[in-house]
Amino acid sequence: QHEIARKDRELERKRRVLEATIANLRTEFESVEEELRQ
Repeated sequence: QHEIARKDRELERKRRVLEATIANLRTEFESVEEELRQ
């Protein structure tokens, strides 16, 4: 049971890291699009 809880926390952490990475990529992508439009 304890092992499962630890795995859940690890997954949750990885998910947060991924979401942050995706948000950064999206921001980067949008600024590149801005540059292309000019």
